[in-house]
Amino acid sequence: MSTEPKVIEKGMSYAWSKQIEGRSSDTYELKYRLVNSLNCYPAGDYVTASADGSGGYDVALDPVFTASLAAGDYQLAGFTQLPGAVAEADQDREPVPVVTVTVREAGFGTTAQDYRTFAERMFDAAEAALEARADAQELDLVRSAIGDSSAERNTAKLVALRDRWRIEAMQARRARALARGEQIPNTLAVRFS
Repeated sequence: MSTEPKVIEKGMSYAWSKQIEGRSSDTYELKYRLVNSLNCYPAGDYVTASADGSGGYDVALDPVFTASLAAGDYQLAGFTQLPGAVAEADQDREPVPVVTVTVREAGFGTTAQDYRTFAERMFDAAEAALEARADAQELDLVRSAIGDSSAERNTAKLVALRDRWRIEAMQARRARALARGEQIPNTLAVRFS
């Protein structure tokens, strides 16, 4: 039984179990590497699985390791071999089926996908800062847009920032609602035949 992760979020820990027919953990060790088009991770070494006590393997990726990965698609390539054998020279090396894994930036799995346009994000961040409910990410966005580390205290600049992005944000929201087929006040649906 194999439960390798299909998605890895940077900075998170992952663990799974692996049973390999004819390759008991009592006799063989299991090693993995994440390989993308540019690099092999971990560089110069492998992630080695530990024996689970029932002939299978327990594999773990620690948060430091996953944080070192670049976002993108990888192949999780593994093999079994006799303990202490030199991997490249071992005649008894047996590959494990390769699994495709996607590495995503931290925070991807904990929050919903953000489909807002840049204008909507700027408008919402300025609005949240004006109402003193902005989170750290929104405050960073507002501070970088205004160019002031204490931008959340400057009401005039926040109003100007909000007004600058208001029309474009509303147009994007309206277009998305129309694409979903929602009826919008002051909008006439006309059918040409």
